[in-house]
Amino acid sequence: MEGTPFSNQAKLGENGWLPEDIEIRTFFTLTLVVGIPHARWGATPFVSYPFSYPIDVVRAVKVVEPEAEDKLHPIHKVLEWEKRLSEEPNLKKSHIAENEKLTRARVTQLFQLNELHEEAKHYLCDLRDPKSIRAFSLRKPAVIAKAPPEKQMDLFLELKNSNVSK
Repeated sequence: MEGTPFSNQAKLGENGWLPEDIEIRTFFTLTLVVGIPHARWGATPFVSYPFSYPIDVVRAVKVVEPEAEDKLHPIHKVLEWEKRLSEEPNLKKSHIAENEKLTRARVTQLFQLNELHEEAKHYLCDLRDPKSIRAFSLRKPAVIAKAPPEKQMDLFLELKNSNVSK
């Protein structure tokens, strides 16, 4: 089959999926390398060499818009998980991580938000603007949550005032 048009030079993997691009030889002594993206990307196969990515292929990649709940602060998920943990005695944080497709470490980081002062939690729950949600992302409130309870509100107000003035 070597030398015939469209002979496949790539080897199939054990499961039948192509591990890399496919090299196709044409009659015109032009080698084409075809890229096959994952189906979840929503793109179709494309020629990646010797041509650059055509603009119509780039536009064919579907951009998945985040769902409405993704526009909420992560504290919402933490409070929901906390409620589930109290209602379901056999549920563990590792089960939550598996169901949410997160690492156990990430779930533990998110649960640090639960250590915040109640006022701070209420403030984070009320955030709806994506810019504000980013300003109060996980890292800064998690640092505040590690502080002693009597200092938490002062630190949170300082963070809140620094973001309001920007």
